[in-house]
Amino acid sequence: MVDEGVIHDDMLGDQVSDTIAVDDNLDALTCDFFAWFNYKEDVVVEPEPDEEEDPFEEWVTVISTKMSKMEMELHMMRTKIKNEIKKGLTSIEAEVFKNAAMTKYKVKRNKDFIQAEMLKAVSMIEGKLKKN
Repeated sequence: MVDEGVIHDDMLGDQVSDTIAVDDNLDALTCDFFAWFNYKEDVVVEPEPDEEEDPFEEWVTVISTKMSKMEMELHMMRTKIKNEIKKGLTSIEAEVFKNAAMTKYKVKRNKDFIQAEMLKAVSMIEGKLKKN
């Protein structure tokens, strides 16, 4: 009588004995390896203890990341303000220099005009004196 689902050696013939022989060899090699591995004192691998996760570690990471972002934004804002101030000072300086140049030009023009008028007046007086 043959049980269902059970394979007997006579059903498979030589295949079963070959498979069993290979399995026995592998088992022997595996046992030898683990025996050697456990014998070696310097190769002993101890399982790492499960580290308990710090519930606040994630929050610390999130907060430090946000602080870094805020510091970067603050730095960028400071740089932008400095640049705006430089632009403003540059435009004010440009306006002052422009006004100073215009004033200098006007003074020079007025001075030249006054000198020209004085020379005309002197020439007229000399001309009248020569006539008399």
